[in-house]
Amino acid sequence: MKNSYRFIGHTSAIGSLSLRRFGQKVELTTDDARSAVNGGCALVPEAEFWACGFTEADLRDYATPAQRARATDEFTQKYHLAIGQIGWHVMEVVLDAPEENGDGGGRVNG
Repeated sequence: MKNSYRFIGHTSAIGSLSLRRFGQKVELTTDDARSAVNGGCALVPEAEFWACGFTEADLRDYATPAQRARATDEFTQKYHLAIGQIGWHVMEVVLDAPEENGDGGGRVNG
């Protein structure tokens, strides 16, 4: 099953898919999204993206890195919140990854 994610980085690629616009929507399986985030792709689940307070106007007004360089404080606060969401997802990738000795994930309580 595929889920919706939003891209919040500058540029990236997932296979042959080029990601260049802020808020660009991509449909991926959970494993593919986890792999992309682990590889450095700035993806946020769609529900979390909108929960940060982004608007359709933000998608239009801040689509490129050059546009985001002139962003308002309001947009910048939303952007930093979204970047924090990526941090949580990276931690989930690390905690769920099998340990090198094959004993399972690094998760202590779960």
